[in-house]
Amino acid sequence: MDSNPLVYDGERLVPGDQRLKNLLVEDRAKFHFASQYVAHKIVLDAGCGAGQGTAYLARNGACYAVGIDISLEAVTYARNHYMEHDLAFGRMDAARLGFCDRTFDLVTSIEVIEHLSEPECYVAETRRVLKDDGTLVLSTPNKCISSPTPGTMWPHHIHEFYPEELEALLIRYFSELEMWGMWIPAYDQHPVRRLVHWLAPFIKPILPLRLRTRSLPTLQRLIKSDLTLDDISISRQQIAKKPTLIAVCRV
Repeated sequence: MDSNPLVYDGERLVPGDQRLKNLLVEDRAKFHFASQYVAHKIVLDAGCGAGQGTAYLARNGACYAVGIDISLEAVTYARNHYMEHDLAFGRMDAARLGFCDRTFDLVTSIEVIEHLSEPECYVAETRRVLKDDGTLVLSTPNKCISSPTPGTMWPHHIHEFYPEELEALLIRYFSELEMWGMWIPAYDQHPVRRLVHWLAPFIKPILPLRLRTRSLPTLQRLIKSDLTLDDISISRQQIAKKPTLIAVCRV
């Protein structure tokens, strides 16, 4: 039996939880995209959660990868499950990083910034710890799609970003910026998904938290039970219509 079990709370993904397998593939797709920048690099995965993404980067070209998270429970899980050569985990506030200036070649930030009360401080910190030729790969929900209402429909999100809002924040700290959009055609073009998305602003606020956190993985499994990386599209076309924003920022 796992001595350090994690429980899905509607936000942090739990490796091995079969109910979340499609969400875990989505998560892997973001790290797969980031891995094109990782070869022979020293990498920080800021807000690493259970550590599966950090391990993916370490296994796909990084010369050393560090994952940090504010949750001791998540960091303990990551250490117990992914302690491999050239891979380390530590507890740390992502908005107040305990690293020297210009330590890392690459920082990955996968679905983190929307949880933070000080997003600009977080971006400034990622910029500080990047080397002069470093790169930040950041992903976050597109508010146009994720929460098309005032505030946010997700219980653990503090602030979601519109594409132009995220771009305006990042360009203050980085000299080059590419914006990408990620979507899953099998889901996003499905009539049931479109109906649920239209109804979500009216239904989600009155649903109990347990139902709100279980609705997305359940719907995904009903539409397509076994998602693969080939089902996921990442492009620079029609970004405002894509559920997930991905920013590639260069110092």
